[in-house]
Amino acid sequence: MKKLYILLLLCLLTVQSFAQWEKQIGVNLLPIAIGSYEVSGELSHIPQLAIVVNAGYLHKTGFEVIWDDDVGDGIENRRTSGAFYKMGVRYYFVRPTAQPRKVKSFVGVSLIGSHYSKTADTTDLKSHFTGDLIYAKTSRKGFSWGPAISFGLNFRLSSRLSLDTGIQNSYMIRDDDRIGKRSRNYEPGFGVRTSGVIPTIYRHRKFFPTNSQVIVTLKYKI
Repeated sequence: MKKLYILLLLCLLTVQSFAQWEKQIGVNLLPIAIGSYEVSGELSHIPQLAIVVNAGYLHKTGFEVIWDDDVGDGIENRRTSGAFYKMGVRYYFVRPTAQPRKVKSFVGVSLIGSHYSKTADTTDLKSHFTGDLIYAKTSRKGFSWGPAISFGLNFRLSSRLSLDTGIQNSYMIRDDDRIGKRSRNYEPGFGVRTSGVIPTIYRHRKFFPTNSQVIVTLKYKI
């Protein structure tokens, strides 16, 4: 019984402690256009540092990288779905005693977990020359994870509303189960491959493979 009282006391202290923290909820608006729905929660006890948790779902998107010119890969009707989540910290470049600023910059680090389910119609490229195109259904399922860094600007719109704008760059630890080229696959929570455009410009040199996602998050202070 004594242990139960101690556990209840610790829970009450934890709830009381977080009750004093500033809390915000938000929605990442821009990815909604391609079927990616992402909500965020932010906890901060001091103006400079915040704990950030995101969760979302990518629903049957056919979005591909627009600068990839390798269109003749024998794959049609790509669709990707999957849940994802992120947890990390964010640092705001503000003074501890300063009044709330209308614009402030930030940098953050997080860990991403991503479940993916991919489907597509595939065919042998040799059939293009014979004129006998036969497509077969192909599917892949799995889990990817990796670290991410984000940076951008926060705009204070009112006493409760604010807007984050920026970029998230990430690196996928597991990347061995895709349909076609990695650059043609949009990954839940990670976004599109962006390092591929740089080797194309610089004579196909090898660069650190990263994915990127745009941040346009409208936040509300609870």
